[in-house]
Amino acid sequence: MESIGFVRGIAFPSIFMNKKSNVKVMVHGDDFVAIGRKGALEEFTRLMNEKYESKHIRMGASKGAVKTIKVLNRIIRWEDESISIEADTRHVITAMKDLNLSDAKGVSTPAIREHTDKRHDNEGDEYGEKMVKGRKIKFQEDGRPVTCMGSVMKSSGEEDEELGGEEATLYRSVVARFNYLAPDRQDIQFAVRECAKSMAKPTRLSMVKLKRIGRYLLNCKRCKTHMWVQPMPDTIHVHTDSDWVLQRKGIGKIRHLDVADLWMQTAIQKGRLEVAKIEGASND
Repeated sequence: MESIGFVRGIAFPSIFMNKKSNVKVMVHGDDFVAIGRKGALEEFTRLMNEKYESKHIRMGASKGAVKTIKVLNRIIRWEDESISIEADTRHVITAMKDLNLSDAKGVSTPAIREHTDKRHDNEGDEYGEKMVKGRKIKFQEDGRPVTCMGSVMKSSGEEDEELGGEEATLYRSVVARFNYLAPDRQDIQFAVRECAKSMAKPTRLSMVKLKRIGRYLLNCKRCKTHMWVQPMPDTIHVHTDSDWVLQRKGIGKIRHLDVADLWMQTAIQKGRLEVAKIEGASND
């Protein structure tokens, strides 16, 4: 790639760019995905064919181009006003069989907000409560909402029993499958992350959480991410927790920052990046 004018990416070395032709290429083993204008892509194809025996599929709006391709088993479609990416549904089908959920009842969310251990409800004010957008939400002592997937409270009895043997192997296998699926399924990312925390020592409660994700996927086997046609932005705004930036550099204790660089600390120190406070009400 470098011999024909491409520069390797710094943050992601599998990405290459040719500044002259503005062709960008992702390399995964012997699979190449290139983006650019038709003429530039034809020249890239010619250069590749000089060194390798290859097969090419062109997707786009022009005559002769296909509208659907598969890249690493992801389905990519050229639609009227967007390009969509759909995750490989075979992972969902396989996980359903492994968890024996084919005949189970589906649910509408991959995790639930309310804690299921009723012992604590009878103990009064162990959890604080307040109204959030018209709903009564319980909060832990550190201020985090109490959730089935993220609560630090431990249940007693059978639910807390550690899995062993084949059950533990099954748990790790399905979590690993969901973890592979998660980058293309933003709707399950939080729930999968919480299940991954129990990979070392999964329990009965861990399996309940994992099957909750499976029951959600029964109702939502397919998910497409659309990238809509839009003008190239001149700035990128990212909201992040203040823990990830230089609080001790005069920023102070704030909730969110407006940033526009991958390596924030270096950019702030060199003056290439301006850091500003964002009102909490503006963080949607």
